Amino acid sequence: MKKKCILITALIFFLTAPLAMASPWGGRGGEDGPRWGMGMDPQFIESLDLTQEQMDMIRELKSNHIKDTTPVRSKLVGKRAEMKLLWLQKEPDVNAIKAKHREIHELTGQMQEKSIDFRMAILNTLTTEQRTKVLALGLERGQKFRHKKIAPERGMKKGPRK
Repeated sequence: MKKKCILITALIFFLTAPLAMASPWGGRGGEDGPRWGMGMDPQFIESLDLTQEQMDMIRELKSNHIKDTTPVRSKLVGKRAEMKLLWLQKEPDVNAIKAKHREIHELTGQMQEKSIDFRMAILNTLTTEQRTKVLALGLERGQKFRHKKIAPERGMKKGPRK
């Protein structure tokens, strides 16, 4: 009975996974796609003074990136579900879990490589001035992010040391 329940749950999960992936960015980011280090929010794009040709090129790059990463993203969702099932077994198989982890790690690496290619393609569409502005604002945002990481609500409190 327990095996049937797990099997039915897994089947339902695999059948509904494409619905969860219907959003091209898996629920992350805004209308313009993912929010990555160079800041793809509308205000940032306006500050770059992109030409219409550049805007069209970036839109095309985004749609191609979505098409390229959707199969990998779907596989990643499936592998993570399989990993959960492996951990939920009465006596988990260590070798199977490690093998599944390697598969997930490989797919994650593929996603990161595709993201790097996407970012570089966008950078290549920009002029030298626009690129300088992007990199300057990206560094500024990165510094702000680092300061947030050591905020007191994260468990790093200031006080006397022993």
